[in-house]
Amino acid sequence: MTNAKRDQNYVTATLAISSSDSTATTPITVDPTTGRLLVDPSSSFLAPNIDYNYIDVQQTNATTETYVYKTGGAGGTTVLTIVVVYTSSTKADVDSVTWS
Repeated sequence: MTNAKRDQNYVTATLAISSSDSTATTPITVDPTTGRLLVDPSSSFLAPNIDYNYIDVQQTNATTETYVYKTGGAGGTTVLTIVVVYTSSTKADVDSVTWS
């Protein structure tokens, strides 16, 4: 188990629980400039229990990112679409996440 680091006020950092081992913890990673949570869109966190071999990531507009998961490569069949909408173009705060 990972021990959480503490800041100068002895406040612990946030840890996450591993999806493969519920007894294991790991620190989360944030962008040093914006403070937003860094997430790997190819991870099972965003695309659980689906088979895919291609991800098309699109900057739909200033506040929207779209992740299209496919089987059969770029021209294959879409198996999942995730749309992440931020509250502003700084992408500091997530407004909504939808799956289809």
